[in-house]
Amino acid sequence: MNNGEKGVVPFERPAAYWAKKARKAYTPSRMPDAALMMRKALEKSGDSRVALELASIYRSMHCISAAERYLMKAAADCGITPELCYETGLCALERQE
Repeated sequence: MNNGEKGVVPFERPAAYWAKKARKAYTPSRMPDAALMMRKALEKSGDSRVALELASIYRSMHCISAAERYLMKAAADCGITPELCYETGLCALERQE
């Protein structure tokens, strides 16, 4: 199973696993880790709600262009929702528009 190598055998985790870990890491000191884990969850699921959460994480890190990119993905997937409008407004406020 591990081809004679010592260590742990890697296996795939579901999107819910990565999203849960990202939510736990959603602290000011671990924001980059939370973004990476949430991005992994988005890759696995493709869910627009996960894209909105990822946009929120990037917005809190002041990475507005990355946040807007994931907001566009969420809008393409599920259309305009109240949550999407709220996050878009927050991004506009961050850009002082």
